Amino acid sequence: MRSRRSLAGVLVVAGAVALLGPLVAAQNAATTLTVVSSQSGCPDGKTFCFEVSADGVLEAGTDVEIVFANEASGSHNVHAVAPDLADADHRASPADRAIVATATVEAGGNDAVSLTVPAGEGIYFWCSVSGHEQIGMWELVPIGSEIGSADGQGSGRWVPPVLIVLGLVLYVMLGRDKRH
Repeated sequence: MRSRRSLAGVLVVAGAVALLGPLVAAQNAATTLTVVSSQSGCPDGKTFCFEVSADGVLEAGTDVEIVFANEASGSHNVHAVAPDLADADHRASPADRAIVATATVEAGGNDAVSLTVPAGEGIYFWCSVSGHEQIGMWELVPIGSEIGSADGQGSGRWVPPVLIVLGLVLYVMLGRDKRH
């Protein structure tokens, strides 16, 4: 009797994971990328930089909104392109190659654009204002990796534990049915 109940519990959990697995992956897909221009705390001695966060994993084929907030002094923008189309030396990536671009906004301003994430190694972001890319206003965001959390709340990691709890509840319920 115990082995049947154990087998039933394992089958229920395996079935739930198989059926809900695509849902879990979809919930972890990023829908918003937040790009913030900064001039404090920039890595590698950069004068200006972008801080990029997302509400999940950046996946090819996903529609995302790029929200740009200019928290640095002066005017800035964000252009996005496949990395192989960007200037490898980070000097002057051609603006006409951009998949999308925000408006150039003054300090404290913001703008948003939408894009479908292209297949490839990632998305290269840069500021096209003259000289800004070469002083550090660029960032390569890899596809398939978690970028951080725009809201500080994580990105859907609650789903697998819920599946485990669901499996355990069903396991106990199946066991109770056999006892009564």
